[in-house]
Amino acid sequence: MCKISKEVYCEVTEQPFETCNVCGNSLQDQLYFVEKAYQKNKENGQFFVVFEFAICSNCRMDMLKGISNQSLTKMQMYMHDYTPEIENPEREIDFNTCTFTKEPLQNYDEYHMVATISKDKYYIPPVIMGGKIMEEYQELLSDKTKGFYDDFYNDFVDIPPALAKILKADKKPVFI
Repeated sequence: MCKISKEVYCEVTEQPFETCNVCGNSLQDQLYFVEKAYQKNKENGQFFVVFEFAICSNCRMDMLKGISNQSLTKMQMYMHDYTPEIENPEREIDFNTCTFTKEPLQNYDEYHMVATISKDKYYIPPVIMGGKIMEEYQELLSDKTKGFYDDFYNDFVDIPPALAKILKADKKPVFI
């Protein structure tokens, strides 16, 4: 396991996340997950963070209870082909490329990154999903699961109001 890098730090503090966005408990000395969503600025081509959050393993387990069995099965089947690559602790981390398609992120207008962290080290190297993979993944979700994720966003994820209007159009997958 290698030490985490600034790409998974909190954008506001520029430091590793300290507390779970759901329960508020310390993330120090436990397994946790960070998710960040990025959108491309059409004017300059640079990506900016739309939202980010950290969630402890206990809250993630509770969260999984809100996902329908149908969605969970489809998500697991989708990820099955990529599991050896994703879970390889020796995998080179490339923050400029989609983990799944190996395409440069500049080819996309948006992407998501999920990292699994334990004690300031990557437990599983970050997984980066370009827009194409995000769309495919979103199609796997049942209406129940989409509703659950909508509620999660409303309760725990801070999205600037202007972006919330844009994101209202069924494009809010949470991958953790």
